[in-house]
Amino acid sequence: ADTAVGLRTINNQTVNSVKRDMQRPYLKVDGRYEGRVAAGTTITLLPATAYDVLNALGDITVSVKVGNKTVLAEHVLVPGETFVASECGTYTILYRVTDAAGNSVPEKIEFASYDPVKPTLRFDGTVGGEARVGQTVQLPSYTVGDDLPESVTVYRYLLSPDGAKEKITGDSVTFTQAGTYIVTYLVTDVHNNVTLYRFAVTVR
Repeated sequence: ADTAVGLRTINNQTVNSVKRDMQRPYLKVDGRYEGRVAAGTTITLLPATAYDVLNALGDITVSVKVGNKTVLAEHVLVPGETFVASECGTYTILYRVTDAAGNSVPEKIEFASYDPVKPTLRFDGTVGGEARVGQTVQLPSYTVGDDLPESVTVYRYLLSPDGAKEKITGDSVTFTQAGTYIVTYLVTDVHNNVTLYRFAVTVR
């Protein structure tokens, strides 16, 4: 007796009597980006593989965005192509391929970029040392160091010997009791990098 074999799919694409190609092509990005990268890093676009059973494929295209900003407009993927992740944030790389029937498939991968530079202060004088009870001490000026110095915020605090903590709003501090005071400078930038400076003042 003859045996009938029913072929229902080819390469995961359904075989039926419909004369239109309703199946999207297959697209796979070969690899992933691991972890975060420092802003300014050169990124190599990953290669991608695409195929279709019933129709010819167009070129694989790629585009890159960080947030809503376009880094690379959509274009044909070039092997070994690179771009610089110059800004901090989440980068979205969108690959796409379309077959001759107009069926399109996207493939998205993402990675994050961070600011590796912590803000610093260069003081134009000394903070700390010794003082007398009732003495007012002028705090030195400082220069901010950072890749984005305009984004840096400096907070200053005074911790008294009795444990009381207050924010320093002026350019000087007055020591009202004997003991050790701690002057703290907390420096932060727009990307949440933080640097602390602490200075002890012994008051007699």
